[in-house]
Amino acid sequence: IQITAFVLTFILVVVAVYLLAKFLTGVADFAQLGLINKLGGAFFRVLKTILIVSIFIALFEKINFDNTFAKKETLDNSIFYNPIKKVAAFVYPSIEKWYETFKESQKEKNKEETPKDSEKE
Repeated sequence: IQITAFVLTFILVVVAVYLLAKFLTGVADFAQLGLINKLGGAFFRVLKTILIVSIFIALFEKINFDNTFAKKETLDNSIFYNPIKKVAAFVYPSIEKWYETFKESQKEKNKEETPKDSEKE
């Protein structure tokens, strides 16, 4: 039921945003505010890109927990890494909850596998 509700809500939000965008574009064209419309569109594209990149950075950070892919010094010296990482933590706190759950399940899985490996020896 939760998945169905999520999908239905997502579809309704996408349709509502699309219809609102069409309406606002029509209003902007009617009022000859084309430049303002384009600047607003560019602003929201930048926000969307930052949001998407921040999610990928948050997921990368979870995968790179032992600095296998990128060294800590490299990430600390990055200009955009830390500010964009904070966006995902602010907007999607569920990513952090998911990661903690995933990390705990991996620890439990490793604990279960360790005795079996020692029994074989």
